[in-house]
Amino acid sequence: MFLQKIRRFCLILVVLICVFELIWANYTGVYAKPAGDDIVIEAEGGFGGIAKLGAWSPVTVRVSSAKRNISGEIEVEVNTYRQRRVIFSKPVELIAGIEQEVSFEVPVFTADRDIEIRFTEKNRVLAETTCSFKRLLSANIMQIGVLSEDGDAFNWLNGDTVPVAVDNGVMEKINPPMPAGVTSVSSLPLTQDDYYQKHEAVVVSLDYGSFPDSSKIMNGFNIFIISKYDTSLLNDLQISALEKWVEAGGLLVIGTGISWQKVYNGLPESLKPFSVTGIEDVQTSDIIERFTGRDADGIDLKLAKGKLISENSKTEVKDPYVILGDDNNPVAVKYTKGKGTVVVLTFDPTVEPFASWHYKTTLMENIFKYTGAGFTSVYGNGYTGNYTSQSFNMRELTANVPFDKVPPFKLMFIILGVYVIVVGPVLYIILKVKDKRDWAWGLIPLLSVLFLSFMYLFGYKTRYNTAVVNTASVIEAESGSSEASVLSAIGVFNNRRGTLTIEYNENNGIQQPFTEQDNDLYAAGNANQVVAKFTIGENVKLEQYDAPLWTPKVLYARKTIPFDGNILNDITIKDGRLRGLISNSTPYDLLDAVLVIGNNFVCVGDIVAGDSVTLDIPLDGENVYKQPEEYLDAMYGHTWYSTPKEYPENFAELIQKRNLFEQFVYYVYNSNVGRPDFTLLAMNEQEFDYGLTVNNGEPQKYNKNLFIIKSSLKFEPGQEVEIPAGIIIPSMYQENNIAWVGSNNSVTINGVGDLVFEFVLPENITVNEMRLHTEKQIPLSIKYRMSQDSTARIQVLTNKYEFYLYNVLSKTWEEIKSDTDNDSIFSKTITVNDISRYIGLGNEVRMKISVTELGRPQEGVYSYYEEELTMPEIYIKGVSR
Repeated sequence: MFLQKIRRFCLILVVLICVFELIWANYTGVYAKPAGDDIVIEAEGGFGGIAKLGAWSPVTVRVSSAKRNISGEIEVEVNTYRQRRVIFSKPVELIAGIEQEVSFEVPVFTADRDIEIRFTEKNRVLAETTCSFKRLLSANIMQIGVLSEDGDAFNWLNGDTVPVAVDNGVMEKINPPMPAGVTSVSSLPLTQDDYYQKHEAVVVSLDYGSFPDSSKIMNGFNIFIISKYDTSLLNDLQISALEKWVEAGGLLVIGTGISWQKVYNGLPESLKPFSVTGIEDVQTSDIIERFTGRDADGIDLKLAKGKLISENSKTEVKDPYVILGDDNNPVAVKYTKGKGTVVVLTFDPTVEPFASWHYKTTLMENIFKYTGAGFTSVYGNGYTGNYTSQSFNMRELTANVPFDKVPPFKLMFIILGVYVIVVGPVLYIILKVKDKRDWAWGLIPLLSVLFLSFMYLFGYKTRYNTAVVNTASVIEAESGSSEASVLSAIGVFNNRRGTLTIEYNENNGIQQPFTEQDNDLYAAGNANQVVAKFTIGENVKLEQYDAPLWTPKVLYARKTIPFDGNILNDITIKDGRLRGLISNSTPYDLLDAVLVIGNNFVCVGDIVAGDSVTLDIPLDGENVYKQPEEYLDAMYGHTWYSTPKEYPENFAELIQKRNLFEQFVYYVYNSNVGRPDFTLLAMNEQEFDYGLTVNNGEPQKYNKNLFIIKSSLKFEPGQEVEIPAGIIIPSMYQENNIAWVGSNNSVTINGVGDLVFEFVLPENITVNEMRLHTEKQIPLSIKYRMSQDSTARIQVLTNKYEFYLYNVLSKTWEEIKSDTDNDSIFSKTITVNDISRYIGLGNEVRMKISVTELGRPQEGVYSYYEEELTMPEIYIKGVSR
């Protein structure tokens, strides 16, 4: 009897285990085998099976049902970084007997060529297959996309045909800067082969059906060539993707000649800068032979004739450079568009006699040398791309949630102190008086629970009951524009353990999240484990499995907003003062605003929406700072302090504001130095909503934004103008390593000798007055140490100097004395009567600082530092020509 009960119990246990296994298998996505043979599924990846490692690739899936209509999903499972797997899914309504084609874009981030593809119905696999790439191109292989009626017309570019400069400085050596309005012309080959390394190229033939229509796929290509192809066959998305790809750094080669009308038919003005007026037979064999160093007998081409740059494209492209030919008969012309390049060939490379010329590869190789072909960003993990959309560490900004739910620590410590007193001496005395000390065994736990409940209730209001979305956005606007671009990093914090679910509309600008930066995603799980599912439909759904609690999943988004970019148009420099009116006609508050002009940080304050601020600020005033760190310390305090007492009460809030500005202020500072540009930086906390639903609910939202509004000084002919110090940056020349330039543009002196600084003044200004300035400075970190410890024996060495200006008339150095009596500051103003003696034929002004004696540390000083000078500055005043 007992044995029968045991057998019955074991049987029930086995049944329960089987049922549990079935339920668990379904829950964890372990799919059943196909239910029948009525589903046919096929797939093809890449371009003819070719994909670029580190980029995104198209995958086309064809599926059909022979017997019945099915509502299901197509799932594409790929291997990503750290061997974590991700599922891309799209819902499909299959109609019996009709084949459907569904396109995916998937990352190719590992050398695993296989992609698993399934058709499922209610988590049950009905059909599956494996798609394999035939070839994965490494980062060093150039992928060339070709649009031509003859798909094989450019196959001769396969192989080691793309020379890439060993360093970026080569482009400056072969393309020297030219005066405004002068066209650069070159018909000589570049013989310095040591400057270049040839890279293998793989040619991919495309048509209107396979040409990419998204930036992710476009970025897998290094070069695009369009020749003898009707571009009107491309749709608006494809044209827009091509234009953005060039703008971001791509190289587009356009063949024209007798096919120019067909090629130009569908291109925007910015991609057809050469204005064609007709076709003409031109004797080109001699210049081609000189350019290639190869026999070009009989290679006389039909060239497109016209203007080097069309009127309609002048605002979109610049710097026409005739690589081959001359202004009258250009054969190859290079243009700059954004960070990218457009090369117009005024002949059709697909027709004779060029098509069968034996040395056509040599000609293209030499043209590529002038274009910076193949320059891409290559990261340590193999990811490549023609742009860096995350130039700033915005991910770090999303991790810092504002401190608006801080527990009442003081009150909680008071309650804790009362508890210690009550449970200790008070309870002891009461129970001793009543002779009930044995009650302590029950009263102490009861009081502990009571006081703990009070502390829990006080802290309850500070807990998050929903998921949290913390968005950091950078809004950039240009002067004269009616729009601003918004780049957002969206940190989504999971408020529960397990799956994090994020849903949003596919048209709201959020980028697909699977990039090399998604450490928060790829750190989870084990190798070959599915860590996320991405369902693509009208509403996108991202499911991250086993998401850690309160660790942000970061998404990136881009969009444009209406914005008045003219709010800085009234800013001028007059008598060394920043003057003008800033009218905030936008709906956004501009808080803690600062204007960056050269190396000047001018604090403006808050400019709320609809308000105006009148400026009349001396550029040498107390609210003007010369270094990014000096400005940040003055506004938001230090990042650390020597003692706890020094930390301000709102230190956490200040450090978050500092971090927001710090991410970008150095970038703006470095961008503006040496240019007549100025930029307004301002903080904002208004919401830029991307419509996220998290865990099927509305999340708690926080926003921190930084506005970057750019403008430039305007020089109208005949107008009196001023260029403040810090905009015209000198070149420094020295011998014997006398000094070195620091990161804050300071000059650290470590030897005796001469330092020569050369300023090049603008050609379009008749200079009537100039002022040269430099001063001794103590690094901020040393200043802080000295202020914290007055007894510390710290010394900054004091050197002796002499100052000179080069007299271009007598061709001698003239010693000059400072206009001030302050030994720490050198300032010298040159007026209109003397100014012609110091400005050379090339508009250069040369200043010499002679270090005659180095300072020595005093006795007993245990720590000393070499003296620093600020980089010499020049202020000029004159009339614009």
